[in-house]
Amino acid sequence: MKKVMHRGLFIAGTGTGVGKTLVAAALAAVLRASGVDIGVMKPIETGVEPDDESWYGSDAGFLSRIAAVTDSPGLISPIRLREPAAPLVAARAEGTTMHMETVLSAFQELTNRHDFTLVEGAGGLLVPILPGYTILDLCLDLQIPMLIVGHLGLGTINHVLLTEAVARARGIEIVGIVLNANEPPTESVAERTNPEIIASIAATPLVGVMPHLGPRCSERDDHDLASICRGAFDSKWIRDLSAQIPKRGVSQ
Repeated sequence: MKKVMHRGLFIAGTGTGVGKTLVAAALAAVLRASGVDIGVMKPIETGVEPDDESWYGSDAGFLSRIAAVTDSPGLISPIRLREPAAPLVAARAEGTTMHMETVLSAFQELTNRHDFTLVEGAGGLLVPILPGYTILDLCLDLQIPMLIVGHLGLGTINHVLLTEAVARARGIEIVGIVLNANEPPTESVAERTNPEIIASIAATPLVGVMPHLGPRCSERDDHDLASICRGAFDSKWIRDLSAQIPKRGVSQ
């Protein structure tokens, strides 16, 4: 793994519903247990109410709770839209205009407050945010490496490799791939062999396979997630990542 000199990591999915939030939360819990001051961010979340009443039931609220941060919802999730659709579609449905300067400013503030900030994307890399501007473009603007999250079952080989290829073509550094058992296990051939196949043919190392945690996983706390998921990540990768995260106020 290359030496990470950035202050964040972009958690990108191969599509919707593959478990980006769970992987981001698990990684936050594991790194926090390792002594890293972790910040979290869900820059754009759709399918939620913009008011504080829906905060704790949202992806951003779950990340905030697991990371045990006190940052405001406006920093962690600066753009919140009601329609459960791509950000471009949701914003048009509400008649609102999104400004990426708000997201970039919030990210900068979080990186000033924390050693390392995990940023969760929305959907897949080519999901549109603005006309001609996608989740992939947001990752590029944040100037941080990427962790790819895919589901464990059938179809994920193609989805992971496509995501990897698109990101690499745009010059993004990818530090790992994580597969998540987002559905109850079926013991299918695909589930049993996908980790091995992806590890053997992807240009990026497979650094984790998350177990199926069930529908109540959002009710777990940081210690629970850390203990369950510590073994889901490659231990050397976690150690290397923790060691390479630059600490605030320490010259590199």
